[in-house]
Amino acid sequence: MGVTRIGSITNKPSGANARWPTPLSPLMPMTEISYRDADPKSDFEFGRTLHHSAYKDVVCRQFGSWDESIQDGFFKEGWNRAPHKVILVDDVPVGIYSIAVKSDHVFFSELQILPEYQGKGLGSKIVEEQMKHAKTLDLPLRLQVLRENKAQELYLRLGFIVIGTTDLHVKMEWRR
Repeated sequence: MGVTRIGSITNKPSGANARWPTPLSPLMPMTEISYRDADPKSDFEFGRTLHHSAYKDVVCRQFGSWDESIQDGFFKEGWNRAPHKVILVDDVPVGIYSIAVKSDHVFFSELQILPEYQGKGLGSKIVEEQMKHAKTLDLPLRLQVLRENKAQELYLRLGFIVIGTTDLHVKMEWRR
């Protein structure tokens, strides 16, 4: 289980709490973004807590309320369905995602970033890396987001197009 370096983003403060995730500031020096394979057991609680913090607002907007036991079920189903990567900033876990290469596309799912790290360029860096990966495979990159998820704006800005909708999701695709 190695760590792979994938880019840089703006740094978090150092000091006594340097190992704890803190908001990024565009005025600080650059730092390293990396990822590692998620361990299904030891990373489970981080993933579950992240799921709650990353999805609570969008779930409440779309469905009107948050039921923790239902969300725990959704999280567990997604966690067990596919392997995940843990996103690290200065070796501190700040997010997760999953990627699956299919015969006709690459499916990118479960991009979840701690709220205090959102809007700082981290999501863009991760998605751009996956776009490059899909391009090397000569395959489109596909994903789906909840209809009320503001991340749609990020995906549209990066060149994704809407290829379909369901009652719950917007399906999107990027091609080189």
